[in-house]
Amino acid sequence: HFYLVVPLLNSEHLLLVMMTSQLYRKISFYEKTLKSSQLIECLVNVDCDWFDFLSKDTVLECNTARLTSYAEMESIIDTSVPVKIICDKDSIPSELIVNVLNAVNNSPMQNNKMKSAVKNHLLKMRQ
Repeated sequence: HFYLVVPLLNSEHLLLVMMTSQLYRKISFYEKTLKSSQLIECLVNVDCDWFDFLSKDTVLECNTARLTSYAEMESIIDTSVPVKIICDKDSIPSELIVNVLNAVNNSPMQNNKMKSAVKNHLLKMRQ
């Protein structure tokens, strides 16, 4: 799986957002199972032309984004398989980051701690 990892400003946390190319499966799940269009609105489109490693259009699943500390991130990574950073923060469009942060903030599945961390990051980005 690919993840967008956003280091939150003035925080000891990273925001992890999973990428999936199974857009229609996600939409169907949210429509049929959870009957929520608000959850669908929290899927952020990623054009496959933005990143060389994507072969088809993809979404960032902001409903299931999670906060993790830097220390916890070390324990999440499975060191038995190679982990590769395939693009750096300068190659990620800032518009995409803002869209992701807004979607996480608007998701009814996210808790107040997550929303607060994201709002603080957005405010610091605007300064």
